[in-house]
Amino acid sequence: MKSKFFCMLISLGAVHSLSAQSTVSLSATPPPIATVDAGNDTIVMIGSLIVLQGQVNGGTAPIQTSWSPSLNMPDSTILTPSVNVSQPTMFYLTAIDGKNCVVVDSVFVDVAMSVKGSEEKSYSVYPNPTKDQITILRQQEGELQVKLLNMIGQTVAVESWDQAGLEVLFEFGRVASGSYLLQVTQDGKTTTSKIIIE
Repeated sequence: MKSKFFCMLISLGAVHSLSAQSTVSLSATPPPIATVDAGNDTIVMIGSLIVLQGQVNGGTAPIQTSWSPSLNMPDSTILTPSVNVSQPTMFYLTAIDGKNCVVVDSVFVDVAMSVKGSEEKSYSVYPNPTKDQITILRQQEGELQVKLLNMIGQTVAVESWDQAGLEVLFEFGRVASGSYLLQVTQDGKTTTSKIIIE
């Protein structure tokens, strides 16, 4: 995910009494902008203890960092916290610098239920990012269920097919922009992918 940047700059002015021939030159140097990197998306075994790999560069000291959600995280204020992951989760790293500029980045941690479940997915999805629909291109026909979940696991849209072809169009309509999970169940196996909705 691209980092999001929010910063409020306040400029202070001075009042001078100038004659008609006076010239005033002002220059301003903006504060250094912080950049945040929450690390690369990854897949882990269910219940794995992992270390998130956050980085912050630039910005005006002091810089405060926090990860969310912070459940199962002993210290969510450090850049490299350990966390026990039991379900697919989007983690957000937020940095606030000394000028109250806020920068946010995210990392998606997918979860494999078993070694067999961590094999390569037997389908692909496109386009990603998307607006209101996604196409699932599969290697075999048959029963299929597709769910669109928000990042806290709530079902936003779901559709099932008793006999679906190799190319399936999943239309979920307009939903709020952001990161979502696409959960695909076929042949009794469920896999999850991250998608971005614009």
